[in-house]
Amino acid sequence: MKKKIGISLGAIVGVLVIGLLVAGNYFYSEGIKRGTDIELHSEPASVNALASETALSILEEAEKWYADQEKEVLEITSYDNLLLKAGFLENDLDNGKAVILAHGYRGKHDDMDDLVKFYYDRGFDVLMPDARGHGESEGDYIGYGWHDRLDYLKWIDLLIEQYGAEHIFLHGNSMGASLVLMTSGEDLPGEVKGIIADSGYTTVKEELRHQLKYLYHLPSFPILDVTSVITKVRAGYYFGEASAIDQVKNNTKPLFIIHGDADELVPTQMAHELYEAAGGDKELWIVPNAGHTKAYSVATEEFQSRLQQFINKALEVNPNEVEVSSLFEANNYTMIGEEGRIGFIYDGTDVTRFIPNQAQKYMWHFWGEPDELDGEFQVIGKNVSSGEELLVFEAGTLGGSNNGADAHLPSSMSLPSEGVWELQVYVGGDLFGTVVVECRN
Repeated sequence: MKKKIGISLGAIVGVLVIGLLVAGNYFYSEGIKRGTDIELHSEPASVNALASETALSILEEAEKWYADQEKEVLEITSYDNLLLKAGFLENDLDNGKAVILAHGYRGKHDDMDDLVKFYYDRGFDVLMPDARGHGESEGDYIGYGWHDRLDYLKWIDLLIEQYGAEHIFLHGNSMGASLVLMTSGEDLPGEVKGIIADSGYTTVKEELRHQLKYLYHLPSFPILDVTSVITKVRAGYYFGEASAIDQVKNNTKPLFIIHGDADELVPTQMAHELYEAAGGDKELWIVPNAGHTKAYSVATEEFQSRLQQFINKALEVNPNEVEVSSLFEANNYTMIGEEGRIGFIYDGTDVTRFIPNQAQKYMWHFWGEPDELDGEFQVIGKNVSSGEELLVFEAGTLGGSNNGADAHLPSSMSLPSEGVWELQVYVGGDLFGTVVVECRN
């Protein structure tokens, strides 16, 4: 009798083990293996419906602009010998600024299209990797940011070594947000200036536990634990070790955490937990009525304003401390700029002042040594408050002496928006000087 009971119990245990292995492999295929599309739990249609006409216009223009751009394809080889690819837009302005945009789960780099124009308009090179197991990159599993964090160290090195990046930001959505948070705990170079994480999860284990509950109405134990072991065997990591919340404890970079208060895919509580755990200077913005990664759609203008303020702070730019250049007299002309170095004829009247989108003629004057004044002329404009940057004017070599200056050059310049603008002047590729002006209606 006891023998029969033992055999029966053994059979039951065997069936349970086989069942768990089958279930674990099923969930591995659903959640970890590359190429399987699944529908994640998401918010009802009533959420995220508050975008203004202006916001919709900004997003539509950004997406159309992105579609028209010619993107380069950059490549790296990962630590485990995968070929990883990224889209890249090199900015016309060579100022050392770059951003890496990290897409979400089962996405691709093009999914970040609505943010690209924001950064490009502010002078950033924009790098958009396809995460391992996504898009054009190799890999047969999804790392949820854990192995990807090591890939991002290589992308950062590429920007520094090949493109001279000096001010790098990491910006991720959803899985990409957790990816950049996991990266924050690594030994990052000084060129990395800040990290932006929109709708990130604390750990892979906690996020999958949440999804099991809402998608399948199942308890996490023992299925999640079995799947974690299978993932360790097949992909090289346990769910519990893939932890953004542990990594941010070691963060030393400025950190901006964004999350919608109506996010049902990644619970909003996770943003609070990440913020509390994070080291370094940090900021948390919980966006009303925004679902998963929808803060930019619901509150576009405020999003851009807060993001610009974060970038300015990380780069130690205080718009309130930037003053308009002084006026000075040269050969009976009033000029604005730096006396004895650089300036153009200007007296602040309606004839010479800057009005948005209205071209005006200005005569530049330069004082300096002949070798300093030799080369092509370029003016880069930067709106101190918004961070917008653009090429204002360029020309060939400077003309000879004029009005007591060593060189001169006529120009026609226009600025697109109100505010205080820095006009950075380059001669022969070198910064010669800066003139600060105000543009207003």
